[in-house]
Amino acid sequence: MADIDNMIQLPIETEQLLMLFKRLLPAKASTKLKKYLSNKLEKHGSDGDAFSHLTTLLTEESYDHMQYKQRLCGYEILWKSGYLEDCLHDSSVSSKLAEELFNSVFKCFGKSTQELDLSKADLAKRLMSLSFHMGLSDNIVLKAMLDQSLMGKARSSSIGNTKGAIFYSQFKDDLNKHIASKSSTFIPLLLSHATTGMTSVATVLISLLDQVGKDKDLRKRHGPKLTDAILKHWNHLKHWNSVSLETLQSLLLVIKLILLIDSKKITGSSKDANGLFESYCSILEDKSTNLQYKSQALDLLPFFTAVEDTQVVRLKSSLDEMVGSNFPTKSSEYPEGTPRYNDYVTAFNKLLTALELSGSLVLLDLLISIVCRPSEEKHILEDEMQSSMMTFVKRLPKDRQKLALDVPYTVFTSDSYRTVSRRSAIERVCVPMLRSVHHSALTEFFCSHIKDIVPLIEAKQSKSSESLLENQVVSAMCCYQMIEVMYSRLPKDDVHTPNSRINEIYCGGKANLKGKEMTTAIIKASTSSKNENMSGETMLLELRRQYHCMVYNCVIAVISCTQTEEKFYNSFLFNEDRAKGQLPFDNLIDPLREYNFEIELTVLPARKKRFVAIRHKARTSHTREEGDDENEWDPSQNYLASQYLSDSSLSADVSQYDFTNSSISTFTDSQNGGKQSRPGGRRKYHNIGDPENASVQVEEDSITMEMDELNCHETMAALTALIQQMYDAKITARIENGSHPSGLPVWMKFLHDKMNHFTTHINVKLFIAKLIVNTEHVFRPYAMFWLAPLTELVVSGKGLHYFAVDVIVTLLSWSPVASPQDNTVDRAMATSLVEFVMQHTNHPKNQVLKNNLELLKTLVECWKNKFDMPTSVIYESLTKSNLMVEPKSTDNAAGVQMIGVFLANNISPYVAGSEVSKEGLYEALAKNINSSSKRLYSGAAEVVGMALKFLSETDSQCEMEYLKFISQGLSVLYSSKPDTFVTCIYKMHLHHVQVADPFVNKLLFLLPRLHGEFKIYCLEVIASRVQDIDNGFIELKNKGLFSILSHRDESVQSVSLQLVKGMMIKLQAPEVLQLIPSLISIGTHPSALCRSTMYDILMWFYDHYKTEEIKESGEIVRATKDALLLGLSDEDMKNRLTIQNFWSHESRLPDNTVDRTVSLLDAMYSPSTECQYLGYATNLILEMTSKSPDFNREIFEHPLSDCKFEDVQITSSWRQRHAAMTPMFVDTQMSTQSQLAAAGSSLDDMMDGGQLRETQTTLQFSATQAPYNWLTQSSLDTYSDALTIATATTETQQSSLLFSVSGTKTKKERKPPKAGPDFGRGFIGGALPKKRGLDKTDRASDDSQKEILRLKRRFLKDQANQGLLFARRELRLQNLRQEAMKERKARRDNQVTMYRKYRIGDLPDIQIKYSYIIAPLQALAQRDPPLARMLFSSVFCAIFSEIETLKSAREVNTTLEQITTSMNGILEGSSKYYPPFIGSLLDIAYRMPGKVQLDASLIDSSCQTSMLQPMGMVLIEDMLIRHNADERRPTKRAKTQRNVMSEETNLWMELASLYKSQEDYDVLHGIFSSKIGTHEITQKALEAESRNDFQEAAKLYNDAFSKEDWDEDPNELEQNMWEDSLLKCFNHLTKWQDLEQSVTEQIDESDPPNLNKIWDNTYYQEHYFPFLIRSKVKQLIEGDESQQSLLQFIDNAMKHQQHKTFLESRYSEEIALLYLYQEDYDRAAYYTSKALQVYMQEWSSIDTLMESSRKMKLQSLQKLTELMEFITFIQKDGLLEIVIILHCICYGIL
Repeated sequence: MADIDNMIQLPIETEQLLMLFKRLLPAKASTKLKKYLSNKLEKHGSDGDAFSHLTTLLTEESYDHMQYKQRLCGYEILWKSGYLEDCLHDSSVSSKLAEELFNSVFKCFGKSTQELDLSKADLAKRLMSLSFHMGLSDNIVLKAMLDQSLMGKARSSSIGNTKGAIFYSQFKDDLNKHIASKSSTFIPLLLSHATTGMTSVATVLISLLDQVGKDKDLRKRHGPKLTDAILKHWNHLKHWNSVSLETLQSLLLVIKLILLIDSKKITGSSKDANGLFESYCSILEDKSTNLQYKSQALDLLPFFTAVEDTQVVRLKSSLDEMVGSNFPTKSSEYPEGTPRYNDYVTAFNKLLTALELSGSLVLLDLLISIVCRPSEEKHILEDEMQSSMMTFVKRLPKDRQKLALDVPYTVFTSDSYRTVSRRSAIERVCVPMLRSVHHSALTEFFCSHIKDIVPLIEAKQSKSSESLLENQVVSAMCCYQMIEVMYSRLPKDDVHTPNSRINEIYCGGKANLKGKEMTTAIIKASTSSKNENMSGETMLLELRRQYHCMVYNCVIAVISCTQTEEKFYNSFLFNEDRAKGQLPFDNLIDPLREYNFEIELTVLPARKKRFVAIRHKARTSHTREEGDDENEWDPSQNYLASQYLSDSSLSADVSQYDFTNSSISTFTDSQNGGKQSRPGGRRKYHNIGDPENASVQVEEDSITMEMDELNCHETMAALTALIQQMYDAKITARIENGSHPSGLPVWMKFLHDKMNHFTTHINVKLFIAKLIVNTEHVFRPYAMFWLAPLTELVVSGKGLHYFAVDVIVTLLSWSPVASPQDNTVDRAMATSLVEFVMQHTNHPKNQVLKNNLELLKTLVECWKNKFDMPTSVIYESLTKSNLMVEPKSTDNAAGVQMIGVFLANNISPYVAGSEVSKEGLYEALAKNINSSSKRLYSGAAEVVGMALKFLSETDSQCEMEYLKFISQGLSVLYSSKPDTFVTCIYKMHLHHVQVADPFVNKLLFLLPRLHGEFKIYCLEVIASRVQDIDNGFIELKNKGLFSILSHRDESVQSVSLQLVKGMMIKLQAPEVLQLIPSLISIGTHPSALCRSTMYDILMWFYDHYKTEEIKESGEIVRATKDALLLGLSDEDMKNRLTIQNFWSHESRLPDNTVDRTVSLLDAMYSPSTECQYLGYATNLILEMTSKSPDFNREIFEHPLSDCKFEDVQITSSWRQRHAAMTPMFVDTQMSTQSQLAAAGSSLDDMMDGGQLRETQTTLQFSATQAPYNWLTQSSLDTYSDALTIATATTETQQSSLLFSVSGTKTKKERKPPKAGPDFGRGFIGGALPKKRGLDKTDRASDDSQKEILRLKRRFLKDQANQGLLFARRELRLQNLRQEAMKERKARRDNQVTMYRKYRIGDLPDIQIKYSYIIAPLQALAQRDPPLARMLFSSVFCAIFSEIETLKSAREVNTTLEQITTSMNGILEGSSKYYPPFIGSLLDIAYRMPGKVQLDASLIDSSCQTSMLQPMGMVLIEDMLIRHNADERRPTKRAKTQRNVMSEETNLWMELASLYKSQEDYDVLHGIFSSKIGTHEITQKALEAESRNDFQEAAKLYNDAFSKEDWDEDPNELEQNMWEDSLLKCFNHLTKWQDLEQSVTEQIDESDPPNLNKIWDNTYYQEHYFPFLIRSKVKQLIEGDESQQSLLQFIDNAMKHQQHKTFLESRYSEEIALLYLYQEDYDRAAYYTSKALQVYMQEWSSIDTLMESSRKMKLQSLQKLTELMEFITFIQKDGLLEIVIILHCICYGIL
């Protein structure tokens, strides 16, 4: 039975077999089988009863539950087959046994409330199943389920703790299945207790229905019978709705579950469902329950709307009763947010949902009665209701849509409804539905009612009574709206041709119809109504105005549908007869309404879509009716071109699943359900004006507008769309660009005349102006005619509110087309507008003031020299408040800023003949610097600077006088307000630097006391005049220049560097030496801009002092050289390229390849740049290839065969870095590029020559603003993003002007100096500009228009929660900035640069240029050190393989000697021993045998330090082979002294040292035994070391040192080996004192020893220092106080940059322990992390074959990790008391 399949299938097969036996077995055999089964059952029983023991299975613990489960399963099989009943011999026994089995289970619950364990529960289920099969009585089961006796210690009889409830909850699945199978008998018994055991019955009934509903098999087999049984006995449940809310909810849940199981019971003809239906209706009618509970019943409403017609009336009555009892009379009656409001909204939304799902006309009628009440002008859920109505009617079948339209139309035609309700039924229900129904339903509707509609609009209105007139006006108004929809939706053929059914029915079936009769009648009636003379009328003025608006909209729809000639538009829409009183526009506008436009709005106007009845040409050519099948083509969906291959596997682009790209969200097949898309399906819409700032967007059937007071007008949307339609359809002739129209179109002339007529009401003018603003692009060609009327309208207004701003912005956007002429009339007009803007510019809110100033600035720029200067207005604004009385007042700020606007445009604020004098105007300006408000005095100071600049160019005499006046005021400020003085002088010098000359000494005096932005201001001013300061360096040094340079503030350091840059030409060599350390420290600054300035200064120093013959020159050049070499690996690409171009110049590196390569080893190496050397060395060597004509030559001139190739445009965006960049099937993989195009990307990212820019921005930089990059063959600033960030963070020239100024370039935008041969010989151009301006941007025409249109801003009033609003906004902005910074970082980290282009064809493209290999290889070498190592050595050897063909033999020898000397010098002077770099040098020596001879001792030491022992071994072995081949031993040995070591012996000793470092003692013994004649004691000591007997080895080495009577004295190398080995033995034996003593004796024999002598000898550093620092640190940690000399030695070394670098690169771990010992945890953590970095670097460089070295290195990882964890722990928790165990921990680490 172990097989699971057998366990499952065996009972089934056995049951089937027994049934076959029962049916087919002969009688004799059957009798025999029965007898056998009876005997078998008796054996399993007890006391002769085969089943008595089953009743005790759950109470006795001795039974094997698993065994009895199988036995019970067998009993079930026997019972089903009939054999068990035969074995019992009596039917009464089976029923009794079934009862006993069931009771045995039920009694298990006894007094405990604990559930049975899993095994007992499973056994109990088997017992119950057997009892059910044996015919257990339903009464027994029901009695157990409803048992109300309490369990355990429960005191209350709640359903949760009764015995029956717990029993049912334990076995409800089995009980429910049993009840469902016997529902016809069990359900009546259960429901008979519905009154007495209401809660228990509800629990069972709900659980039963829920399980049947969820189980598909149960639902199919027993669901219908179960629901029938419940419905037949529903009378037992109908009283539940009147007992309590709990029973009401139970009843609703029962109804819901019944409907989910079999919903057809309600819609069928069964009478059993009447009870359920009545219960549902009674729930809706129940007045004792509130709307919250009835809302739950509304979820079931869609099921009950499909009942028979007789029951529909009953349902409608119940719904009406519910609405009347629970719904408010007016939807806005309940306050928003209250419980009653929420309940109402929920119930109403459920009614809408039921309407959509059911499509019931009864619900439609109900909703009309709710929303169209006389008191309900607009429902609070009006938008949701409109949306649901359209969804409802679209989902209806076409034949039922007309019936739905008749429902609101019936309300409209019924006399029983009030006028308001009739109008609401049409406007808010019928018309929206008419816009959504199918074409055929729309036609049928008008065919049925057109004969009733047209007479209503033709009827003559009676004014005998107001009620009668109101009824007639509303009827006609509604009819016009329906006609408007008819003409807007139906094609012309259906309404205006002889084939029109609607027209035929309207004419009554008359013959010889022209098809125009209906249209003619409608036009006639509407024209009469539109032109109605309203003069003197007093009745229903507002209603009749709305009526005229509906009429006008209807005329627009009729004309746009039926006519295409302009004359019809002019005649019917834009025509008036003033003599006859026919003034249609006056009828549309309410003359009594006063439009109050605000400067600050309470709430921002919403943008909403409004339906427009305009027939666009695009819709008539190809259209899909809105009521068509939803699966048909939808023109609003956008698809990709690649979807034509939707059935092909090539359509699947892997990159579309790259979710790191947020811009791609379009998938191919999911949008259209797998159907093929149609091209050209993009929905047509028009942006009015610039899309980014458009206030109006016209689509096919709707228009999106900003719903302000004028745009909310009933006809504004229709008129706007009409003018757009006339423009698009060329009904109005278009004016070509550059041409000037001689006159206005007729319709526009009407608007123009209406605007200019003196009797035209101001509201009409405002309406026309708003219409022009909405469609400004249509009026643009005729702008000259509209300047005067619009200007007059603005000037006659009451302020610079948002509408006036919109009109002015529109006028300014027309400036390229039209501007005021230079004549008296136009100048007066322009002057009046400028004065108006200036008079209303001031505002207490800074945002509004700033926008007003931008508006004034734009106005001045666009209409420059077209107006007269209003000096008096400026003077009044400057002197609004007396600063002597109110020093904190800012009322004068607007006047100060306005002067700045004019001065920025080079316009004099003073005009001759003004009431105020020129001196008085400028003095009034200057007096504002005495204000106490920074907003005022800083702005005034900057404008004063602008004024001084302007006067210096126009009136020098006035400038001098004004400068004296300013100086007097500044002197007063210097004494009283130093901070204000510094700010003012800084703001002034931005535009006029000479103003600072008298105050430079005062600024120098103030400098040490200033902080923050004031220090920056002061430094900026001093930097601008530093060349004029005598002894400037000394003065600044005394004022703390060095501390300022080291100040870790980016802005301060940036300005201080500019200060140094300005005075560097005057510095003396000793002064330069003092500056260089502070400058070089900037090399690690995070700001790319600061580092760039530092490099500029250092490059100038290097070039300038390289040729100077003074004693300090060498030191200056060495220091600057190291810093500039480090700059070759700067993080910022722009800085890196600048330094590369500097070094690659022929004056610094030879332009000959061989000489340059040699120079790289000699002149371009520095120990501090060793890690970066390979990257920049390969770059500088391979740069020479770019100067060769072969660089861009193809490797293979001809292709493989005649083949047509096409360029592949590869998207290299970092956002798509997971996409396949070179797909196999390029032509089919178009989705990515299509999606990019859809997302706004552009192929402008392509560089010339097919290369791609590395940035995604479209901003291009000129070649003069970025260094040349030979890899990309361009000067594009491919890493401009990083510099932009740095520039933005260090920008200090913050203008106090509240408007943007187009000025000269700032210092940071100027052209950088070219690093040529004379770079440092003269003054750097642009480093110290004489004049400093503000940012200047060269805008194109489109950009200018966008900037102008952005002035259409809206401002909100200050409210109580305004502070919270801005706080949230600031948090959001901060998050956006952080996200932007993260994205920029990700962009830089994941950027992809394309260094070549690809072509595709039928054959592989082999015509590849050399540059396509060189450039990517070099770019990769800059980022991959192992590859750089191979590339450098390969290129180096390749170059020198051809040297003999380029140079003479003598030159070759000289060059090789120079290379050998340089390499030996590098190996000797290296402090980092960077493995890839050392490996490349050794590789060169190995590949150039006999040409490059490296010193063996240097090879040994460098290989051991850099973990490159295998490379050193190979190289020395090769040297030995060549040595033996070159120098044959003579036949007779020469007599030499033993202690004189030969070259060969030296090589063998160094080789032995390398093998010993790898603990390869076998090779070591071989060397010493056969190759080197060493003493016996040496070999014994080595043997002791090999077996780790360091004690014996140390003894032997000491004996060797102390022995004097040698037969032959040991040579020096052998003695050195004894010394090194002895030190290592002491280290292994932890004899720290012996180790220290041995080392110090070799360094310095004095007492105490001078440890600083280590720096005098490289051998000391390599051999002794590691043991010295280790022994002293160990003793210091163990408590030896005499080791304080080590701490002093480390402190002194840290003050020297070279020594510090050496210690940090080699001994960071030991330094960390020392700082930890001194409880300096921050420094300890720093050096521990540095030690981890060094470890990772060394680990990555250890060859995988060096197993022993890797194991040894891996052991040090644990102690570093534990050290870091300890430091982190003690820092985080602050547990300084655990320092007492520090000694133990440190001792364990080492």
